[in-house]
Amino acid sequence: MVHLKHPGLHNCLIMADRDTAGCGFPVALGVKVAKPEGRVFLVSETGLFKKHHREFQTQARYRLAASTFLFQSEKERPQEEADFHLPAKSLGVSSRVVTDPEEEMTDNMIAEALSSKTGALLDVSSF
Repeated sequence: MVHLKHPGLHNCLIMADRDTAGCGFPVALGVKVAKPEGRVFLVSETGLFKKHHREFQTQARYRLAASTFLFQSEKERPQEEADFHLPAKSLGVSSRVVTDPEEEMTDNMIAEALSSKTGALLDVSSF
């Protein structure tokens, strides 16, 4: 059970890593279940996302259209990083690796990610 110290401002949840390390993805999917008409965005660091990336299967199965943006600071990036794009795509979740955000992250790309019925992953961690 996750205790959220800050239940949100204008439907925004901010969770501290020390309290809930890595549970952002399951919580985002739970928020989508609770508010199916709402837009749900998750911004996560790849290192924390590794703990629950298998939830792509849940996301696709129940058509939980949450949009995930993965980032990682250059100093924290390991030599070899997990590729979240392939498992997401194989499970039916729209997925894209973004290597040049300035060029690739267009209004159309964001709109396409948001319109996906099974959610979307935008992996910007290699930038």
